Amino acid sequence: PSPKTPEEWELIETALRKNEHLQAMLMQDEARASAMIEVAWKESVAAGTCLITEGDLVADYLYVVQDGSFDVFQADEEEEATAPKSAEGASEAGERIGYRHKGDIFGELALLYLAPRAATVKARQDSTVWIIDRLNFKKIMMTVSDQKVQEYVTYLNRVEILNSLLIEEKKAVADALVEMHFKKGEIVLQEGEPGTTFYILYEGEVGVSKGGVEQTRLTASKSRGEARFFGERALLNNEVRAATIMV
Repeated sequence: PSPKTPEEWELIETALRKNEHLQAMLMQDEARASAMIEVAWKESVAAGTCLITEGDLVADYLYVVQDGSFDVFQADEEEEATAPKSAEGASEAGERIGYRHKGDIFGELALLYLAPRAATVKARQDSTVWIIDRLNFKKIMMTVSDQKVQEYVTYLNRVEILNSLLIEEKKAVADALVEMHFKKGEIVLQEGEPGTTFYILYEGEVGVSKGGVEQTRLTASKSRGEARFFGERALLNNEVRAATIMV
């Protein structure tokens, strides 16, 4: 980790809290946000450097822009298949879909959802970023209170395939759970993809589709003590996802 001035600390904290994918998990958790900032380190990035390459499965870092700016590119499927690669490994084709400036975050999606990089991010000019690595990110996000662990155990008690676990084993599973928030229209699971995660839906509604056709909907309510589960069979049996789950 790098030392931080009060101004730098505030910049990172504001960036984390305003990010739509992280704010719900950090808004009410001062300790978790502070831990994220503590482990961040600063690096200089030369103009033209690609920090993230679209489609890359090695997604180990989240970035907060301290100074400078970055272009965000995304290629369509045809361009991605035929485009030449640059020296940095990024496709030279692709449409510029956005920018990242001082106080912005990028790279968090792949860390949150264990997914390939969704876009290429390239420095427009000499820039400076703060970096948080996957190991620390996951460790911090997995830190939950005893009260939360007990709440999660209550949900796990309703999962039939986990009935054989001892209470201490269920607590260990509960301690490893990471709370995630999805917006309407977001895909949680994609049919045909490898199964690496198990989900407990305890608030909201999702649709279950096979072959592009919705089969059913799952609804959960924390206030009514209703929870739904999905993703466990692909995880346990090393199978691909049997359906797509969309909010």
